[in-house]
Amino acid sequence: MTEAAILSHEDFRQALEFFQAGNYEVAGVFFGDLLEEEAYQDDDVRLCRSWLGLSQVLEGNKDGIVHCRIAAKDGKPPLQVFVNLARAELQLGHHDKLM
Repeated sequence: MTEAAILSHEDFRQALEFFQAGNYEVAGVFFGDLLEEEAYQDDDVRLCRSWLGLSQVLEGNKDGIVHCRIAAKDGKPPLQVFVNLARAELQLGHHDKLM
């Protein structure tokens, strides 16, 4: 599945809707369920992992930052992965990590 395919996946769209509505817990469940499916390419996994991590951080779970960092670690992930990482780092007050 390509990145464009994951963006059109119904569960992914629902997860983003819950996220945008501020329901980070439910969004995280959707993103987590998508990660458990094994039909995705690396960029799709990174994108879901970064959204899962940001959802967790915004929900109050500091450990979500690990998902964001792993998603951005190797290769050339989609730009949204870095945006989500930056948002998570800022949420946790890690301003020094952005320099």
